[in-house]
Amino acid sequence: WGLFRLGKTKKMIWVFNTHFDHVGKLARTESAKLILAKMKELTDGKNYPVVFMGDLNSKPADEPVSILNTELNNARTISAETPYGPADTWNGFKFNKQPEGCIDYIFTSRFEKLTVRKFATITDSYDMKYPSDHFPVMASLEF
Repeated sequence: WGLFRLGKTKKMIWVFNTHFDHVGKLARTESAKLILAKMKELTDGKNYPVVFMGDLNSKPADEPVSILNTELNNARTISAETPYGPADTWNGFKFNKQPEGCIDYIFTSRFEKLTVRKFATITDSYDMKYPSDHFPVMASLEF
């Protein structure tokens, strides 16, 4: 995590990034709780927005994502423009196979002056090869 000051405006924003365990279901659930607790600890008394992103190794209906949804907004869900690209982000380097689920996310705090303008899942390839086993996700935010 880091607290950033935005260029000309001097506004402050917290940015958190993580990678949840890919094996332990309980570890992923506890990671979601731990991240939210750390956010509360760091942002207590400071009226700054939060952006949280990462590979959660959890699908939208899984408990870790449900826990995060109690405190944060899924950027894909609240995007002002229709999200670009598929919801599924894990491709397993398999170009000719349908991706298998959304496990990569960008969340924002429920801060009234932070809006998600655009959200995209980027599926570019080169010579029918992906540069990662995950598609990158991107959000354009306005603060």
